[in-house]
Amino acid sequence: MERGTNTRNDVWKSLDGKLWELVMPPPGENTMPFVGRGWHACTTWHEPKDSSRGVRKSLGHVTNATNDDLPAKIFLSGGGHIGSKGNTEVYALEGYVDLFWSYNGSE
Repeated sequence: MERGTNTRNDVWKSLDGKLWELVMPPPGENTMPFVGRGWHACTTWHEPKDSSRGVRKSLGHVTNATNDDLPAKIFLSGGGHIGSKGNTEVYALEGYVDLFWSYNGSE
């Protein structure tokens, strides 16, 4: 079967959108913890003025200083897969309503 005809669960990262690097699965695993999918959504939750830093938790005027060095959270949600039997029968969508998040795209 030609590569690219099935959905996959690999993760890639880029700083400029031109050069891409494959993110490896968690130690001891040979794949990511979510199934392959298309038509999904990805977003980050980050500090408004610095997209590389995570959002700091705060209560009133007290800020949780242990959260200062966290990177932004990456969220993957939804999506689906069309086809079965090696993608030879394409007539139904299997939709996903799950949500995964990560700091590094792997764990």
